[in-house]
Amino acid sequence: MNMHAVALAADSAVTIRTGNGSEQKIFNSVNKLFTLSKYNPVGVMIYGSASYMRMPWETVIKVYRKKLGEDKKDRVEDYANDFLEHVTSIIQDEPELNYTERSHIVGFFNALKDEVFEELESQVKPGECGSEEEFNAYAKACLESKIALMDERVREARTVPLAEPSHAREKILSCRIDVDAIWSDIFGEYPITAELKERIYNICAEAAVIEYFFTQNNSGIVVAGFGEKELYPVQVSMEIEGYMFGFLKYKNYSVTSIDVNNSAVITPFAQDEVIANFMQGVDPVLFSSIKEIFRSIGEEIYPDLIESILRDKGVDSSIVESVVESLRENGSAQTAQIIQKLDLHSRQWHVDPIVQAVGFLPKEELAQLAESLVNLTSVRRRMSTNAETVGGPVDVAVISKGDGFIWINRKHYFDPALNDHFFKNYYRG
Repeated sequence: MNMHAVALAADSAVTIRTGNGSEQKIFNSVNKLFTLSKYNPVGVMIYGSASYMRMPWETVIKVYRKKLGEDKKDRVEDYANDFLEHVTSIIQDEPELNYTERSHIVGFFNALKDEVFEELESQVKPGECGSEEEFNAYAKACLESKIALMDERVREARTVPLAEPSHAREKILSCRIDVDAIWSDIFGEYPITAELKERIYNICAEAAVIEYFFTQNNSGIVVAGFGEKELYPVQVSMEIEGYMFGFLKYKNYSVTSIDVNNSAVITPFAQDEVIANFMQGVDPVLFSSIKEIFRSIGEEIYPDLIESILRDKGVDSSIVESVVESLRENGSAQTAQIIQKLDLHSRQWHVDPIVQAVGFLPKEELAQLAESLVNLTSVRRRMSTNAETVGGPVDVAVISKGDGFIWINRKHYFDPALNDHFFKNYYRG
């Protein structure tokens, strides 16, 4: 994105998980890039899950596009907020648990189970658990401690916009038979009192409104382009889990804009490590490991080595402790300086030159760069033993103030020459 336009590029791969999630299949034909308005310079791109509440995002977007019609909005953020209202309105509250509510409860119970069973496996050795009564007492105490820890985390976490846990508590209470069945499927005959289970259900309701507790069925949404009163491009991004307990749960709402002080931006979404490598000049995981090694040398390895040498030489313990403490403090300060220099080098010699170059790119080369970065990620996935979660044709669009939304690459599931009526009907609704 620069002062001329915003270029959007998206691959066509989508991963479908079946059963308990252990089986998956990848299709390379999904659409992730759309016009948000047929008449105005604004588009929308999705990543992550290709559906919302089991409804394809393509359907959700095109229903909104029809509803929007020729209406114009002053800012891209106005389009994004209006789209969020549309996404919220198409799902109605029902007496039964909906798909996202059930996913939240299952995810919360599984997270609690994983923590409890990990603790039990680490503390209780085979043949050392004593009587059944002793084991049940220990299992109950372990569950209580993990509940207290999770309760503390939930209370300290930031809540999502417009969320209220009271609705979740009421829904869980009204669907108690269903929730009890989910609990039994996950925990079986785990020893627990009715009071303790009630406390878990309350924490589960409170966890529904916090940011960090999201299921794996998230969708990323990027709305980008120009509002009626905006001269430079703007992008608004967020991650949506779904409609649950009376509100739309989303997080990481972010607005990025171009102006005279910020002339270019490259923003990767979803699988961003390959683009981070391109931008920073080093693999981000490797970069993080290098920093951690420097920290370990300065704060642990070197002070421990000096301590060992001094003690072998018979130096007084008080002097040794004083020297080692000073070494750790100085080591920490020196390590911080080294890491700062590494970050500065990466920014000066890699990030800044690329961003400056992007600021001068004409629209067609902006599109080529966006497509190349997606293809680079696809090649990296192909050259690994992991699933090829990026692949297929790359759709590319450029949005500018004067020309509007322009397709550079666009796949069709049909032959355009055989479907002339599709293009004739496009602006009819």
